[in-house]
Amino acid sequence: MRLWHFRVTVIALWAALSNPLNAGGYHYEIDVTSQLVGDASGQLGSLQVTWLYDKHVSLILFENEEPNPFGRSKKLMLIADRIIADLHEYNYYAKLQVDGMNQPFNRVMDYKLELTDDYRLQLNFMIPLAKTVSIAGRQLEVTWLDPTGTGLLLHRSVGSLSVDKIDTNCKIELENYPDYQHGELPQKARLECQ
Repeated sequence: MRLWHFRVTVIALWAALSNPLNAGGYHYEIDVTSQLVGDASGQLGSLQVTWLYDKHVSLILFENEEPNPFGRSKKLMLIADRIIADLHEYNYYAKLQVDGMNQPFNRVMDYKLELTDDYRLQLNFMIPLAKTVSIAGRQLEVTWLDPTGTGLLLHRSVGSLSVDKIDTNCKIELENYPDYQHGELPQKARLECQ
């Protein structure tokens, strides 16, 4: 697992040093779509997440994987296994707070990696909460942060964050921090649920 992370880091470092536009360090972007999903009782039970990697990192991750005799789908599965294993160490780059209290996550078991028509990797995964929680009448914050500061994870619009299978109305706001520094939070999503 650490070898995979090391390998991607070395490739990213090479790309950063070979491109003068990245003199401040290599960064890549991930477009995030998140859905807060309720369980059978209507309490928040998980986050359904889609990450759409930028084309450059998608190419690095896909092309640097060893050829697989079982084809592209097996290759994508192996890449996904490594990404999810690495992300577990970092809490999937996610933080969910309900009324200021951190909500712990269980291990991700449900995930899939796809290659889109425009050759971008799309990782779909479900982050289960360790304990379900009622969100009616509460304030939530969802943040995404790569602690290495290399990945920039952003919801591109309010529409990329939603609530499903929970009988509540939530006002959603995105607060962007355009002057964030390397390794700092670039964005915070706030939900005020009735």
